[in-house]
Amino acid sequence: MSDHSVEILAPGIRVCDVPPEIVRFLGMTVHPHSLEELNALVARGIIENRRWVIANHNLHSLFLMRRSARVREFYDHADWTAIDGMPIVALARLYGYR
Repeated sequence: MSDHSVEILAPGIRVCDVPPEIVRFLGMTVHPHSLEELNALVARGIIENRRWVIANHNLHSLFLMRRSARVREFYDHADWTAIDGMPIVALARLYGYR
């Protein structure tokens, strides 16, 4: 989905220099990344001693966001939100994202 640079620090340790791609639709915000990029983002957070909230969206979280202010607040404060499931990808494509 995205084409961010991934730097290899050591065998098995990759760090992602991520200007996040942001996709918004149906009241949710997601940051599309490949699994490798997401793992590199986590590695970067560990190396830089960062405290990030990395959330994920799926159909159930979309349902909960519509019903719960607390869930909406959680996602509003998340630093990164990954896509968890192809139905979210399909919905994004229906809204014109590729």
